[in-house]
Amino acid sequence: MKRVCMAVIAALFAVTAMADDEFGLYIVTKSDTTTTNVTTLQKITFSNGNVVVQTTDGASTSTSMADINKMYFDYIVEEQPKPWLKGDVNEDGVVNISDVVAVINVMAGAATYPHANVNEDDNVDISDVVLVINIMASGDSQESE
Repeated sequence: MKRVCMAVIAALFAVTAMADDEFGLYIVTKSDTTTTNVTTLQKITFSNGNVVVQTTDGASTSTSMADINKMYFDYIVEEQPKPWLKGDVNEDGVVNISDVVAVINVMAGAATYPHANVNEDDNVDISDVVLVINIMASGDSQESE
């Protein structure tokens, strides 16, 4: 059972590591209250009742599976910036009349939207309103970042 769990953990790690996110392997032994945190993990192997952890710098450590109290992975998934739909000022996924209203509210000082400057000329003005209306009329909204 322990080998199956370790294999599942290793597979989970492999999938997680492919995402280039920040991750760590934590090993807590029964004889020690300290936790080993390996953030430069390259490979885990299971050999002769030991867990062998190899890091990206070539170093490796071996811990007896009998001594392991718990072993787990922790990772932080970096949120990827979502593409912005040009003209989608309120970021609801569609370009419609509410985006025109959002630009007008920014112009009036009643709201702030990071994408209100639709034409990217460093000013939120009537030309942004006109551009959103033109995008709505043409249906030609492009994804931007």
